[in-house]
Amino acid sequence: MSTRMYRKVQLLAVGALAISALAASPALAGGRTTTTAPKCAAAPSPVTNAATYTVSGSGFPPGMVVNVYIKDKIATWIINGSLYAGGTVAANGTFSLSPIVSTVYYPLNLGTKSVSVVNAYDRRTTTLATCTFSVQ
Repeated sequence: MSTRMYRKVQLLAVGALAISALAASPALAGGRTTTTAPKCAAAPSPVTNAATYTVSGSGFPPGMVVNVYIKDKIATWIINGSLYAGGTVAANGTFSLSPIVSTVYYPLNLGTKSVSVVNAYDRRTTTLATCTFSVQ
C-alpha cells in the first residue's frame, strides 16, 4: 500500500475511534446512571374476602402493558392488564389495576397471596416486581 493511502487509512481509523469514544454512554465512561427498580403494592392489605383491591406499581418503562399473577398455595390467577384502563404504564412509570375482586371460594385458600408483575408481551413471563397481600 502506498504511503499516502496508508496515512489516509490510519487517519480514518483514528477518527473512528475518537467518534466512538465520544458516543459511548456515560455508564461505559465511568459516569453514573440512575434507574429505579420496579416495585409493586397491593392495597388494602388485608382485604376482606369478596371485596375489591388494587395492585399498583412504579419504576416501570412507560408504555409497557403489564399482567399481574396472583398466586397462593392452591391456584394462580392472571390479571390481564390490557383489559384495565390502568394496565398500561404511564409516562411517569406507574400503573394501577383496579377494581380486582378478591373472591375466595374455599376457606382453606384464605391468607397470603403473592403478586408478580410481568410484561404482558414477554413470552418468558419474567417477573419484574413482587409484593404480597392477604385475604381474610
